[in-house]
Amino acid sequence: MRRIYILTLTGLLAVLIMLSSCGTTVISSAVSSSEAISEPESNIIASTADLSQPMILITSGGETISTYASILSSSSWDGEHFQCADCYPIYFPDIADRLSVVTYAEDFSIQYREDISLSTVRIYDNNFERLYFNVDLSYLNKLTEGTYYVGVVVGKWGDYIISEDQYETSSYECAFKLIVN
Repeated sequence: MRRIYILTLTGLLAVLIMLSSCGTTVISSAVSSSEAISEPESNIIASTADLSQPMILITSGGETISTYASILSSSSWDGEHFQCADCYPIYFPDIADRLSVVTYAEDFSIQYREDISLSTVRIYDNNFERLYFNVDLSYLNKLTEGTYYVGVVVGKWGDYIISEDQYETSSYECAFKLIVN
């Protein structure tokens, strides 16, 4: 049996929006997917598309910084199907000068919003060579004196689509520069 998939205008728009944000900073606001689709309101129980607040904050040595966030993937409901897109991870040489800097201290912690879940950590050295990939936060304790680039991969829940018994999802890499003394 041959299946033919037709991408609706709404679906095309959702994919273009997802792809246009690949490798770019997450802007301080976003269109809620419930506004972008023709899905009946009764099918969506909660909209969590607010990106006006940082997804994660890093605290270390009594200082709190926000991170540079870049989208990695997204799964969005277009009213009929889930539209999915994958993006490239952060290329640190291109953004190193835009990253917030924090010095590692005993009180190092990550705070995140209720709709965000921590996934993995990626650690690069001062030459942007990958040291650790898809590890947990405990690896930060293993770092020797130096400068590092850190990407914290987080997942973000979107709208819950009742008819599909599934949430829209997105993943982001939140990057910062870490100094270890």
